[in-house]
Amino acid sequence: MKPLESPRRRVMIRSLKIAGGLYILYLILGFFAVPRIIKNVLEGRIATTLDKAITLEKATFNPFLLSTTLTGLRVEDDAGDILLDLGHLYSNNACSPSRTCRSIYLG
Repeated sequence: MKPLESPRRRVMIRSLKIAGGLYILYLILGFFAVPRIIKNVLEGRIATTLDKAITLEKATFNPFLLSTTLTGLRVEDDAGDILLDLGHLYSNNACSPSRTCRSIYLG
């Protein structure tokens, strides 16, 4: 048996392919599915729970930095009065030993 065809090497290559595929799936879900989920939850469930009209222009999630940006977040009451109007809401969800685990920046 050639060294390139050893069972141990085949298992290692298969494991690397599986890990690479899972990483690509994580990136696809992070960049495309998470923003849609955030928007649907904000405009649907949270708006129903608060009994307020919530609109969101755009949501982005960066799976590399674990950060979320909400653009055009607006909360209105039943009379149409604006309760909250944010141009940008940036949340850094990553933890590091040198700072707190959660930071939110309003802009």
